Amino acid sequence: MTLKTLNFAVFCGIILMAISCSDSKDDELIQTKNNPDNSADPISDPSPEHWTEPRLYHGPFQFEFDQRIRLARVEVEESPKMTTGPNGAYWYSANRPDTTQPGPWACRIHIFNERDYLLAVELLDVNQYEVKVTWINEKLLHIRVWWGRVLATDLILDVEAERFLFKEMVHDGQVAFEQAQRAK
Repeated sequence: MTLKTLNFAVFCGIILMAISCSDSKDDELIQTKNNPDNSADPISDPSPEHWTEPRLYHGPFQFEFDQRIRLARVEVEESPKMTTGPNGAYWYSANRPDTTQPGPWACRIHIFNERDYLLAVELLDVNQYEVKVTWINEKLLHIRVWWGRVLATDLILDVEAERFLFKEMVHDGQVAFEQAQRAK
């Protein structure tokens, strides 16, 4: 499989996940019909006793984190470290927090999308944890922000529409795996 084919497959999978996360009543009916007792969903709430090694697992977005994710328009400014997108025109620059100064810290990601302003994603209270930004395709950015050692958020931003298409929590399963192994 070529890298281009793999990228397209990942992109299609992400779009399908984003489409399935809509707020329509039909989706609620489907979920209720397939899971009438609201028991744990094995996809979003995996059971670590069946794992062969620790892993990351995903769950629904926790809306209290919306307060820590801001999207705004700001004036265009020069950025020293620009990462150009696949179309060669758009770029982003991630400004990591200066953790030598007193917190709380914020990470700012400026995105140029050929307009007379920059799109700014501000991630508040990130501490010293990693924020990873990567282009998915010509107009979609994947952002993973770790809020602590075991909890992160995956975001997919459409830089042309200037909105998030996808938000989901990511959990580090190391502790859950270790506890499951000790219980055996």
